[in-house]
Amino acid sequence: IRDILINPVYNGKIRWNWRPGKKTIKNNTITIERPRSRDCFLVDGLHEAIIHDDIWNQAQKLMSSNLPRPVNEKHVVKNPLSGLIVCGMCGRKMIRRPNKKNPDMDMLICCHVCNNVGSQLSLVESHILRALSEWVKNYMVTWHNIADSPGASNYSDALNRIEKEIADLENQLNKIFNLFETGVYDLETFTKRKSAVQADITKLQLDKDALIRAKKEELLHSQIGVELIPKIKNVLEVYHTLKNAAAKNDLLKEVLEKVEYTRKEGGRWCLDKENFEIVIYPKLPKG
Repeated sequence: IRDILINPVYNGKIRWNWRPGKKTIKNNTITIERPRSRDCFLVDGLHEAIIHDDIWNQAQKLMSSNLPRPVNEKHVVKNPLSGLIVCGMCGRKMIRRPNKKNPDMDMLICCHVCNNVGSQLSLVESHILRALSEWVKNYMVTWHNIADSPGASNYSDALNRIEKEIADLENQLNKIFNLFETGVYDLETFTKRKSAVQADITKLQLDKDALIRAKKEELLHSQIGVELIPKIKNVLEVYHTLKNAAAKNDLLKEVLEKVEYTRKEGGRWCLDKENFEIVIYPKLPKG
């Protein structure tokens, strides 16, 4: 699948010298190997692209910013945060460094060369669950305030009224132009009347845009309350009953896009083992 995603043929390109044949001798036998080459040529092909440039470039950016899977499919997932934790300094995925003597002391580290200090994995795990719990509590307060606000669901009537007022003003503006063209209005009168009507139209348009945003926000909050909040509550209820890291990892991935982790100071002799910062990104409804 990875090779498909990076194949420029689908983007309307032709790649030459991508995997040139190189002869080697193994066990007194000549074999031909075809390693990937960074010095390949890329030109526009005669065929039509089925993936356009914007989507193609976005896919390449995502591919280059993510390391290969930290756990091979043949192995058992032992990190409940696998694929979720992102380094807050370099943006790379963070990995688990096991402690052979005491699995409870496994560390979460960035495998890239940066100044982000690692922490005990179980501490980060507990902070994520705590952050999810706080997010649900704060969100429920916000959601109830929006639902209980007066006229929160009367956007359609308000939008229809504003659109009618805008249409009336646009007709009035057309009449002003006609009066100027027929010589009824002089330039000064025309300019004043036109500016006043256009200002009213602009204000109504801003009010309309604000109503549209508020309507979308209410819809989004409703979707979150109905779809996401029950999932997070379920995660918080059953998480500690699960016996293996793979099941916990699957559960967290149902409600989280990613978690950013940052720790600027630490080390073996640091007394404060929880002086790190995490930022959670819940899986909000699309749009």
